Amino acid sequence: MAKRSITDQEIALIKTMLFSRRMKNRDIQFYFNRPDRPVNSGRITQIRSGTYGPTIPQASEEELDAFLALGAPSSVGVVASAGEPKVQTVQERAAALFEQRGRAGWFLKTHENDRTECKENFSLKPEHRFADPLRSIAGLANNEGGFVFFGVKELPDGSLSVVGMGDEAFSKADPADINRCLAGALDPVPVFSAFQIELDGRSVGVIHIEKHEHPPVVATKNVNNEFREGAIYFRYVGETRVIKPGELHRIIAYREQMAVAEFARRMSRIAVGAAATLDLDNGKVEGKSASFLIDEDLLPKIQFLRHGEFKEETGAPALRLIGDVSAMAAAGTRTVRRNVTDEATLLNFLKGEPVADLTLPR
Repeated sequence: MAKRSITDQEIALIKTMLFSRRMKNRDIQFYFNRPDRPVNSGRITQIRSGTYGPTIPQASEEELDAFLALGAPSSVGVVASAGEPKVQTVQERAAALFEQRGRAGWFLKTHENDRTECKENFSLKPEHRFADPLRSIAGLANNEGGFVFFGVKELPDGSLSVVGMGDEAFSKADPADINRCLAGALDPVPVFSAFQIELDGRSVGVIHIEKHEHPPVVATKNVNNEFREGAIYFRYVGETRVIKPGELHRIIAYREQMAVAEFARRMSRIAVGAAATLDLDNGKVEGKSASFLIDEDLLPKIQFLRHGEFKEETGAPALRLIGDVSAMAAAGTRTVRRNVTDEATLLNFLKGEPVADLTLPR
């Protein structure tokens, strides 16, 4: 049996992190990765499934607390400095995932996981050549976000070698074209950034995808057999595939939590007078300090739009309030005439006073 690279004590701690603390793979990696011995997410998954170190018992809660109190090992590369800690840019985070292995060149430090995927080539056109990256982008957006690297080749031993981009397709690709491609195939559209990193003269194309705030991201068209309309893709360790029920349930639960949190936030704003309520039956907009009315003829024309998604040139017509809205005091009651007598009629005639025209309700 091959010697394990992770010690029995580390496996015991990882099991407690997994089963007692419910920590995620990437958070566990932070405590055990070292430059001379990376611990990839797949290894942690093997520990979870019982195929790696199955006979080793979990560490106690006290042992884990003592370990966590020590923090991550300094060999990970975190440098303490005075003042505010430096926040890595997306480009720096992408470059940090690679390492140089002597004359062999540059490699991705670990295997593909639930936050990274590698492609050897990049092409937006024809459409079917971008189908596989589309799956990856959708899958990452539905999980925790991550990177798609172009110009990285998987070798026979499973390592991922930086071979660089074979042409200028990525460097000349307009981000607007990439966005149009995503908008035509995914709904909602994932948020991304595209850039290149240079590793000893070899260019690696990078598309970074953010976790979507309103998942799931759904495929809206068919592109060959790789990308199917109506499918929800999810990034798992080492693969992107149609989502499993467990992950879909978590997305639904996340949406429900977000909806409840948003409702609570809005109610709090109304309570402190920072927001108002609209009664669609009578058009009354009420706030803590004042209120105003929207004419009943305008109520059917109101369109509700998600924040940040209104595009006047392509969107549906919307009722807009131009300028500042100032609350006015309610108009007092004006008596036009009490009893209609002969004397009142004569006085109006002699004084030249017109009588207001009132339409009585039927």
